[in-house]
Amino acid sequence: MEAAKTETEGRANYLFLYLIHSFESAALIGLGKLPGPEGECRIELEAATFAIDMLDMIKVRTRGNLKEEEEHYLERALGNLKLNYLTEKERQERRSKEGGQGEKGEGSSTV
Repeated sequence: MEAAKTETEGRANYLFLYLIHSFESAALIGLGKLPGPEGECRIELEAATFAIDMLDMIKVRTRGNLKEEEEHYLERALGNLKLNYLTEKERQERRSKEGGQGEKGEGSSTV
């Protein structure tokens, strides 16, 4: 009975980390750091914002219920994504002031 409980908890831990990774990947695609389904890196800050907001919501809704490993993974993902978002937003603002379009990602990442 105890082995089944441990197996169930292990699977739940894996699924939680996978969920976080899925939103992290979606945000990185929106930031132009990873290629999207078409194989191109495109900056779509609205999509990145949605994925980051989802992770923030998960953080709030799971507060006090996460294992240390899960909490650290979520915190690291959010920290990296928010830093990348701010960098990309500033880059796009500079481009728009200079008259550039800035649609394609440059592939540079701090993740």
